[in-house]
Formats: sequence, structure tokens, C-alpha cells
Amino acid sequence: MRDEIVDVIVCYSLDRLSRDPGHGVIITQELEKHSVKLETVTEDVDSSELGKLISYIRGYASKVEAQKIRERTMRGGRLEQKKGVFCGGGAKLYGYDYIKVSQENGGRRL
Repeated sequence: MRDEIVDVIVCYSLDRLSRDPGHGVIITQELEKHSVKLETVTEDVDSSELGKLISYIRGYASKVEAQKIRERTMRGGRLEQKKGVFCGGGAKLYGYDYIKVSQENGGRRL
């Protein structure tokens, strides 16, 4: 029996709901099972079989793009570390001083 606590879930886009297409299918199946409508701000949600297939493919593309972004970010961070350039913010590391960007050879830890 449905408690009818939630009628609609609104998210910005389907890839914001889940970057994993398998998880997206499980979530949408659970929402359908409990008669909860899924709405997105930027796209239409098609509940037909073809619409579900297209959503799955788009979810897979989002997952691949997230992996590419993560890999590029890690590669860029490693390159900056090899150069000795300061990556990120936060507290000063024990035993290191930070040369400010405005100083000569700035943006580095020593």
C-alpha cells in the first residue's frame, strides 16, 4: 500500500539523478512501482519503452563523460604536482612554506 507521502520528484536533469545508467533504471522502476512521477527541469521524461532506452543511453554517456572528466582532472593535477605548483587550498602542510603567486616563482611549496 502506498503512503502517498511523495507524488513527484523533480530534478534538474536525468544525469543529476544518477550518473550510473543501471542505478537510473532501478530508481525509475521504484518510482513507477510507487506511482511517483519523475519530472526534470531541462528535458522531457518519456515513459515509453523507446524513451526508457534513450534515457539509458544518455545515462551511459553521462557516466562515460564523468569518467573522462575525472581522468583529465587527475592528469592535470599530477602534471601540476610534477611542476611543483600548488594545487588546491586549505591549511599549510607541515614542513612546507607557500610562496604566494604574486611573488617570484609564486604558487609553489618549498
